[in-house]
Amino acid sequence: MSQIKTSEKWFGDRLRYVMDQRKISPTNLANDLQIDKAQISRWINNNVAPRDSTITKLREFFDCNFVWLKYGEGYPYPPEFMRTEPNIGGNQRWKDSTQDTSVSNFQDQKKTREMENILSEIKREKFKLHCGTFFEDLFDFIADSYGEDKEGAEAFLDELQRIHPKFKHWDEEKKRAKRDRMVTSGEDVSGVDER
Repeated sequence: MSQIKTSEKWFGDRLRYVMDQRKISPTNLANDLQIDKAQISRWINNNVAPRDSTITKLREFFDCNFVWLKYGEGYPYPPEFMRTEPNIGGNQRWKDSTQDTSVSNFQDQKKTREMENILSEIKREKFKLHCGTFFEDLFDFIADSYGEDKEGAEAFLDELQRIHPKFKHWDEEKKRAKRDRMVTSGEDVSGVDER
């Protein structure tokens, strides 16, 4: 169980919302998912936030948006045009975008890409939080070992490329993508390969 982070502060309000939508009490939710009722109460009261694996279980149970449930980003449920008919239990499901070839399929795919981009950004921010002061320490190391100027940073990156082929490949791909974007937009590409 993780302590509540700023982005998860109102998780309990979102959980309460989906419970109200399905008319499910904390006791019924605890029984259905085999979770301690006191734990559900802590979530609803915003004392703690559940782990991602538990949020995934809740998302599947309520058929709602994981990113919305965890972070409050986007919509709790897909817009109506993305819904199918309710199933026997009254719970509507997301459309399978591989079966629909209409205009709404394009919109579905666009929304899916947007949600994937949001999720990717959230994961990147979470990674940065986990890294803590690591990058500050790395900058200090580079400054102390290679110098506190552009040449020192370039010397460090050159050595990193020399000893780490994966970084070298990543750096080359990044430069190539930047150059391609600039060519496509008609920008001057002279000096792009420089740091």
